[in-house]
Amino acid sequence: MNHTSCLTFVHLCVGYSPLVTLYNCSNGRQDCSLCKNSDPKYSCVWCRHTKSCVYNQLCDHASQQCPDPLITDIIPRYGPMLGGISVTILGSNLGIQQADIKRISVAGVPCEHQPDKYSVSTSVVCEIGRLDRKKTSSGRVEVEVEGGKRGTSTLQFTYRDPIPQEFNPSRGPKAGGTLITIKGMALDTGSQADVHITVGTVECVVEKFGPEIACRTGEYRDDKVPSDHLRISLKYGKSTTTVIDNAFQYLENPIQVDVHPTDSFKCGGRNIAVSGSGFDIIQTAVMKVKCLREDLLAEPIAFQKSHSKNDTVIEFLSPTVNCSYEGQQLKVYVQLDNFEKELKSFDYHPDPTFNELPKKVITETSIIIVTGQGFSKAMTSKEAQAYLGDVPCLVNTLQDDKLFLDPPSTQPRARSKRHRRDTRSEPLDLLIMFGKGEWVVGSVQYERKYEVPLPIIITAVVVPMLLIIGVSIFCYRRKSEQAEREYEKVKHQLENLEESVRDRCKKEFTDLMIEMEDHTNDVSEGRMPFLDYKTYTDRVFFLPSKDGANDVMITGKLGHPEARRATVTRPSTSSPTCSTPRPSSSPADVHSKNPKLMGRSLRRSETDVFPLCTLLGRGEGKMSRLKAKDFLSPSLKNEYLRCELSPGTRVSSNPGVRWASRLSPYSLPCCFTSRSLRAALSLASAGRPRGDVQRNMSETLVAPA
Repeated sequence: MNHTSCLTFVHLCVGYSPLVTLYNCSNGRQDCSLCKNSDPKYSCVWCRHTKSCVYNQLCDHASQQCPDPLITDIIPRYGPMLGGISVTILGSNLGIQQADIKRISVAGVPCEHQPDKYSVSTSVVCEIGRLDRKKTSSGRVEVEVEGGKRGTSTLQFTYRDPIPQEFNPSRGPKAGGTLITIKGMALDTGSQADVHITVGTVECVVEKFGPEIACRTGEYRDDKVPSDHLRISLKYGKSTTTVIDNAFQYLENPIQVDVHPTDSFKCGGRNIAVSGSGFDIIQTAVMKVKCLREDLLAEPIAFQKSHSKNDTVIEFLSPTVNCSYEGQQLKVYVQLDNFEKELKSFDYHPDPTFNELPKKVITETSIIIVTGQGFSKAMTSKEAQAYLGDVPCLVNTLQDDKLFLDPPSTQPRARSKRHRRDTRSEPLDLLIMFGKGEWVVGSVQYERKYEVPLPIIITAVVVPMLLIIGVSIFCYRRKSEQAEREYEKVKHQLENLEESVRDRCKKEFTDLMIEMEDHTNDVSEGRMPFLDYKTYTDRVFFLPSKDGANDVMITGKLGHPEARRATVTRPSTSSPTCSTPRPSSSPADVHSKNPKLMGRSLRRSETDVFPLCTLLGRGEGKMSRLKAKDFLSPSLKNEYLRCELSPGTRVSSNPGVRWASRLSPYSLPCCFTSRSLRAALSLASAGRPRGDVQRNMSETLVAPA
């Protein structure tokens, strides 16, 4: 308390103790008008220097007149063009009494002062007038008080007209209670106290005021139901009214047919379904419980809003009834907006009682049996819930005095539903829930099993796995090495086989080419034996011929004319003589390789050939093939052999493999190239002298490579 503004009165009375009165002039007097309005006996004055209300002896320069009024706020700041609403002006120094208010104007329009709503110095209430359309719609508020002092606001007041555009819903029950929401432009003109809404002739109480306005309909008392589409009227103050035509229609109240289930424990929370029709027009559905007493009227003691609703079914959770109403008569009602109807078949029962759980140790396959009384009066096994720790249990059977539960297959981690930390070593709470009622009937514990320590489990699992992995790697490496060896072996065999096939192919290809050339040369150089026309015709058309059984048509053998046979004459029947000049090697080297080679002369060839020589056995007609390396030394390769042929010896034209047919008691091995053989045969066929044949053969005989 400020001691400078305190006034002390001391009363001395004989026979009595002294009475002291303390008074603070500044308490509740923040401006000059309030200070001057104080009781004169306290001698409070407005001090000009301190700008506060103090005791007169504490101020040397007290103010005789108060400062100009100060306007701090205007409520509301918007009004309709036709006026007719109240405006509250808040501020300070707004006079000491209502008579001090001389004039008020709002946006240049006179505002009629309402003395019954005046508050000393702090607020002035006036009713605005109609705005002239020619004037500006916005302006300041001005207040003039006794002594000609004026106060002007810094805030603006605006004239405007509200325009409603949309609304929802468009229908509701005749009992009323439907909340209509109206949207539009400038609906927050004026204040909530200035707005009055009606639907037809039924009042709609405004519950929300702002850019959107919400009002709740009253009861429709007309006999015509459903009603016509009624007009919604919005009246602002005394002069402004806006309407929405054909807006709202009243319908018959909803019809309730059945309720299921018809019982609940006082703990509440049981799901109740009310069936009927016409629920789609209902916005709010509430289930109420009322207690009937002789000395009191029925009053709601509990209520619960619906949690699900459609046109035919509304679902509630039964309200919880306080235990203090035990033994009192309870009635249940369903209120649909303003329509209320009693559920006569619905009853409340006392909460069930549970006995202490006898069995404290269980297993995953055990059955938990809970005993008590009154379980089935207002509960079923599908609705009942049970929790062991933080895990739900399956409720198998519910009887009036027994409850059968299946525990979780795995041990819960937490002790109870509310405790989420790991408490598996502690006993587990068994919680039974009937609706909103919860009972902990005891604690149970899972039967202990031998638990192998984690390090042993890890060792028992990891070591065999590592051993298996090691053995697998060893076997894999061994198999891989074995497979590598097998691969190399097969690869080597394939290479050998390939080499063998390559050599065999080369050999066979060479033989094939030789055979093909033999046949080609036999045809091209030996020429076909053609008969003259007369002989051919006689043999074909005139059988038997002069040859009889030896005819060619019978034997299939054509006779070759002697002139066409490729023959070479020999000078004598004696053994062939060969001269053997050896420029590079001695005769002993040749005969050491093959003793059958007799007297041959050798010279180097300019081309490499690889023939085979054929040796005809004497008198046996036996033929053997020898490679050149079998009877020639390496130093004699690519050399020519010169020899003489005996008269009457026939020579084959096989290229690369040259042989002589034994026509005399002598034999001779010779090797020829294709070119040299053809030349020899040409000379022999033409009947040239022996010397030419010898000379030609001596030039063309070739030693095997």
